[in-house]
Amino acid sequence: MFALAARRTWSYIGEAFVLQVVAVVLLLLLHSFLTNLLGAEQYGIINYAIIVASLLSLVTSLGLPNATLKIVAEYNENHLWGLLKGILIRSFQLILLVSVAVGLLMILVSHNLPLSSDLVESITYAALFLPFTALGLWRAKAIRGLHRIRESILPEEIVKPIVFLVMCLLFLLLGTKLLASHAAYLYVLASFLSLVLGVWWLIQYMPQTSTSAVTQFDTMRWTKTSIPMMQADILQALMNRADVLLLGVLVGMELTGIYSVAARIALLNVFVLKVIDIVVAPQIAASFHTGDRRKTQQIIKKGIIFSTVGAAPLFLLMILVPEMLLGIFGAEFRGGADVLRILAVGQLINAMTGPVGHSLLMTGHERLFAKVVTLFAVFNLLANTVAIMLWGMMGAAIATTLSVAGMNIMLTFFMRQKIYSCI
Repeated sequence: MFALAARRTWSYIGEAFVLQVVAVVLLLLLHSFLTNLLGAEQYGIINYAIIVASLLSLVTSLGLPNATLKIVAEYNENHLWGLLKGILIRSFQLILLVSVAVGLLMILVSHNLPLSSDLVESITYAALFLPFTALGLWRAKAIRGLHRIRESILPEEIVKPIVFLVMCLLFLLLGTKLLASHAAYLYVLASFLSLVLGVWWLIQYMPQTSTSAVTQFDTMRWTKTSIPMMQADILQALMNRADVLLLGVLVGMELTGIYSVAARIALLNVFVLKVIDIVVAPQIAASFHTGDRRKTQQIIKKGIIFSTVGAAPLFLLMILVPEMLLGIFGAEFRGGADVLRILAVGQLINAMTGPVGHSLLMTGHERLFAKVVTLFAVFNLLANTVAIMLWGMMGAAIATTLSVAGMNIMLTFFMRQKIYSCI
């Protein structure tokens, strides 16, 4: 039985790895296409909007994506079909309602504040992206809880960029110059189409025995689980995005665009970790909540090993030839070479700690996780503000690297204390 489970895990990891390779290639192709076509300033506007939408989607989703992943895995394992249907319906309703409301508020407020025209434009696009970003995040986590790894990746990470790139190319064939505004509207359409496909898949892969079950709701319990996760999600996103957000406000969109490309490349260090998280998060939740503590320990340890080994080759490239990597996006982005080197160190440490975040979230330690992330998010925000004012992009890179490294080291300490000690 254990051997069968191990083979299934390897199958999931292999499938997720291949799909994530394709997704990363498409993402790099997409952003290289936009940087070369739009230039640093126009690219900064559209990229800033995507980042703002990604950050706010963690607020408007109310922590429900990670809560849904954990709870769906638990309900699916214990055949609680009525509750399984209930959490999917209620979470979709809440995320849609809150995302649309917040998006409208963003547009109203941004047009009545003394902001630069570029910043107002970015916020407007972010408001349009927001509902699709939040629902796409929720859908991917929900279907992952059903152990449908392929279907959790394809719509948002492969179908959406392909559709977006094809529409951009068709737009160019019409002889019209592509601006940030055109790219934004095409991105909204691609997001909508990928979301429709993803929700259809989620419905199709619901367990057959659940279709006749009476829908049940346990909103109070779901909320108690999701709110700490929302706090953790928001603060963790601030950890990853405070540098770009503050650069956009303090130094302008051109340098923000250059820094954003360096940060995006540095995140390739945690590419394998992302694959590991996709596969092991529902497995950690299922094994822990069915009492198999030794299996939980083995899953976490293997995740740490694979993530570390996978990050090493990419880290060396970022340290040795950063100019070459940045040059893919255009000559003006080569100026971010030292920024890339610094950010790569922080993301390497992130990779070396493995699936530490999901290990705590999936085993009932979401409040502890939230406290640690809160501490370092505040530090990151303050450190970035001061460092950017003093040293610009380099300051942002140093502050972010110190924050990411410190947070992951502390989370690892608590993971060993709280999870390993009870196995």
